[in-house]
Amino acid sequence: MDRTITLASLWERIWSKRKGIILLALVAAIATGVVVFLMPTWYKADAELLPPTEDETPIGLASLIRGVGLPGVKIPSQVSAGDVFVIILQSRRISDQMIQRFDLMKRYKKKFMEDAAKELHHHATFKLTDAGTIRISVEDTDKKRAADMANSYIEFLDRFNREARMTKGRRTRLFIESRLADTKSELAAAEQRLAQYQVKNKAIALTPGASSAVEQGARMLSRRMALQIRLGIVRGYASVGVEPDTMGIGPAPAIRKAAERAGIKVEDIDLFEINEAFAGQYLAVEKDLDLDRDKVNVNGGAIGLGHPLGATGTRLIYTLIVELGLRGKKFGVASACIGGGQGMAVLIEKA
Repeated sequence: MDRTITLASLWERIWSKRKGIILLALVAAIATGVVVFLMPTWYKADAELLPPTEDETPIGLASLIRGVGLPGVKIPSQVSAGDVFVIILQSRRISDQMIQRFDLMKRYKKKFMEDAAKELHHHATFKLTDAGTIRISVEDTDKKRAADMANSYIEFLDRFNREARMTKGRRTRLFIESRLADTKSELAAAEQRLAQYQVKNKAIALTPGASSAVEQGARMLSRRMALQIRLGIVRGYASVGVEPDTMGIGPAPAIRKAAERAGIKVEDIDLFEINEAFAGQYLAVEKDLDLDRDKVNVNGGAIGLGHPLGATGTRLIYTLIVELGLRGKKFGVASACIGGGQGMAVLIEKA
């Protein structure tokens, strides 16, 4: 038989247990009142700002900040200007500044900055609205402090933005100014050392007239050397390949091949300019060709003079042609090894 429950019977049951229900409601109300009374009141402060668009800057804001490489901020590859500002507001750099300004480690009762930053993120939110503005919301038990924190976020964001907008041109100008100041200081120190040297060694200080004569003499000597260089003739050249494990030996077969193409013997060559990649490399070439060391790198090699990047070949040939002229010699070879197993040589005849 189905049991029918009417509204009257339900009310009678509730009424019979009214004392328990009323007591339970009173206890819940008292407990809620105690909790509300004991727990602090949290106040919420909101602030909104309108970020600049990408069109309002000469270059993309995200690209600018990524190029500057500011610490504590990671910018994704594809973001809008508003997204960039939200990321900056959420960054550890801004959080640390907020924690220090408002002494939040003590306020949140945290021992470590990391824990205080996590607690701050629970009470501060940043949202890019549909209208394109950024809403900053901060909660705190002190309504004045909540408002001050919201305003501080805007202040720190503005400061960060101004720092990030130091353009490449400005950084270049500051670098050049710094280098100019250093150069002036170094020149002044050099002049002072020169003056001290002249006094100590009783050197003659050049007058403007004497200096002009020296400059003219230097120009005449440089023109003479230029004419001497022009009289150098390339009689032959060669490039070879050797095993990569013995790449430094490359000049030896290259010199033999260049001499063979020119129709002379290695013994007929008067001077050698062989690039010294390192000491062992040159010594191996010297031993292989049985070279007279007095004919090789007569002014010093790369170990002593240096290895001008991108200009070693020019330095070798120039030195060779000048020395052939100064010594009255006829044949000279400039050669170098190349990483990977190549060797190159050029044979010069002095006319």
